[in-house]
Amino acid sequence: MSELLPSVVPPAEAWSGAGLGGRQVLIVGASGALGRACALAAADRGASVVLLGRRVAPLEKLYDEIEALGAPQPAIYPLNLEGATPAEFAEMGARILDGCGRLDGVVCAAGRLHGLTPIEQFEPEEWLRTLQVGVNAPFLLLQALMPALRASTLDPTVLFFVDEIERATRAYWGAYGVAQAALRALIGISANEWESEGVRTLGLLPAP
Repeated sequence: MSELLPSVVPPAEAWSGAGLGGRQVLIVGASGALGRACALAAADRGASVVLLGRRVAPLEKLYDEIEALGAPQPAIYPLNLEGATPAEFAEMGARILDGCGRLDGVVCAAGRLHGLTPIEQFEPEEWLRTLQVGVNAPFLLLQALMPALRASTLDPTVLFFVDEIERATRAYWGAYGVAQAALRALIGISANEWESEGVRTLGLLPAP
């Protein structure tokens, strides 16, 4: 079964109730399998979704699938988390706030796992790419999107998908395991900092 990290907040649904009508939700990593499933589910429940990913063609295909559902018209925002600069993240946050007015939810389904490799043999460039997608990008996303989340009055929530930490920090998991440990720390820190502002930050460990 899926699990919301109890170390961050008490287990609860990311959004109350099954309906998401009227909500604005950003799906990060929407061109991947998990992100695509989240985008379709949110749109099917009435949310207006913004599809963010690095590959335009899958985003356009997903856009067409959402329109075929009769759901609210989605939007596409191409961004490569691996190579995007802090300025590009800031521009993304400003454009989403300007275009949407607010964000009620963010689902971050992006990640990078190159393979199981001993530390001694890990390519430095791949190490940096993995940490960029798994740690630096989530930080930059949170920072850039806070103005849009603060503008929401509908229980704004940021949801990160995480891996089983006991497994991911074993031998050979390398940069991915380090990124997972750091991501959990980031989730907890941001959750504690923003609780008083009504912005929730959650980590979700999905079922296999």
